[in-house]
Formats: sequence, structure tokens, C-alpha cells
Amino acid sequence: MKKKLILLLFSLASLPLFAQEHFFELSLHVSGGGAVFQFAPHAGDVSTLFQAPSLGGNAGLGGTWLINSSVGLRTGVEMSIYRSEYTCELLKAKDDNWELIRHSAQKEYVEKYRGYYLQIPLMIQFQTSGEKNRLYAALGLKMGIPMDVTFEAKNSGAIIYYVGGQENTDAFSTKGDLLLKTAFAGAVEVGMKWRLSDKMSLHSGVYVDLGLDDTKESGELLPLIYQDGDRQGYKQNSIVNASYLDENDVPASTGKIVPFAAGLKVALSFGF
Repeated sequence: MKKKLILLLFSLASLPLFAQEHFFELSLHVSGGGAVFQFAPHAGDVSTLFQAPSLGGNAGLGGTWLINSSVGLRTGVEMSIYRSEYTCELLKAKDDNWELIRHSAQKEYVEKYRGYYLQIPLMIQFQTSGEKNRLYAALGLKMGIPMDVTFEAKNSGAIIYYVGGQENTDAFSTKGDLLLKTAFAGAVEVGMKWRLSDKMSLHSGVYVDLGLDDTKESGELLPLIYQDGDRQGYKQNSIVNASYLDENDVPASTGKIVPFAAGLKVALSFGF
């Protein structure tokens, strides 16, 4: 009788503990903040190009396998959007090997980017112990597959210098696609896990995704492309691909293209 009473008391004491614990969490999340393409120049002064603040974010589905009450392995899938805008009062370029154009200067140059990435995170999550609210931190890597990356360039006019003269053009603009490689980023996230019930929690925190590699593909190097048959038929090539002159008229290029994102994140998780 005494042994049965002890076993019953132990079972009752353990019931709340096991009711709180689960081995897998399924989560839905949204995040927002800054999400841009950063340039790391190979040569010249990239400060010639001014980067305007741009907003982005992501939404996705995640899963966390809990190794124990404090450590888990997290993965999932998310769709992210990156935006960037670069401006330059006078974007100059030259190339002595061009067949037609020897020098060009685009006035009030603006170039905008928008990129959609399918991202797959692989992270280790740590969380403090507690019956209700917990502090958590996650650290790992993200792989970003570019699904659609476009650019739009425009100016208020340009001066085109030829071998025997020059030409002033009206404003013109160009839209096109950018070919970027799969991106890999280091990912860090810190926040609070607010317990709503035994099986449901609300997560709120901050995150940083820092690109680790160059996502730039090789492409056309001419900043202006002349379309045969139309004297006014110029189109811009993205400065991601093209070379230009910095403020000291030194040849420069945008060099590496590195995605960067940081902001706030909110998630709702369900334990199983």
C-alpha cells in the first residue's frame, strides 16, 4: 500500500512536467526591417553611389526538433524580399575598347533592385528553462535561392561622347533581370518565447542575416548599351555588372554583391 501511494504521488508530480514538454515545434513567422544588396568594391570609391534605406522582410514555415528542454535544431522554408536603391548625381564611364561610345555621363542616375529569395535555414536554438516565458537564441546558416531579381535604371538625360563629337540625350530608363548566384548567409536571432498554453507559444525577437559570399554573376561590362538602328536607342546596364568612374575619375566596379537583412520577427509555434 505504501509503495502504491509513493508511485501515485510521483506520477502526479511528474504529470505537469510531461504536459509541458514536447519534442517538435511547428512555427509560422513573419519578419520585417532592412533587407538590401550591399556592394563591396574591387576598386575605386563606391561612396560615389549613395544607397537609400530600403525595407524588406520574409514569411515562412519552420520546424524545431528539441534535443532536450534547452537545445533544438531548427530548419524550414521562407520567402524573402530584398530591395535596394542607389543614386548618383553624375554616373560617368569610359572604355577605350568600345566601337562607338568613348565616354558617357548619365545625370541624376537612379537604380532600384527587387529580389525574391527562397531561403532554407539550418540553425541551433538555445532557450532558458522556465515554466512560462523563456529567453531564446538561435545561430546558424541560411541558403538563399534567387527566384526573381530585377532592376530598374533611369536618368534625367545623358551626354554621349564619340570619337568625333558628342550627343545630349533626353531622359531614358531600362528594366531588366539580374542574374545572381545562390546566397549563403550567417544568421543570428535573439528574443523571448511567451507561453500561451501547453502547446502554443508566441516568439518575438530580432534577427540579422549577413551574406558570406559574392552572389554576382559575370555579365556585360558596358554601363550603356547602344541599340543598332536607333540613334536614341540607348539602354542602361545595371551597375551591378558594369564598371564606372568614381569621383576621382578612377575606374571602379561594384565588386561583390552581398545580401544583408536585419529587423524584427514574430512567430507562433505549436508543440507536438
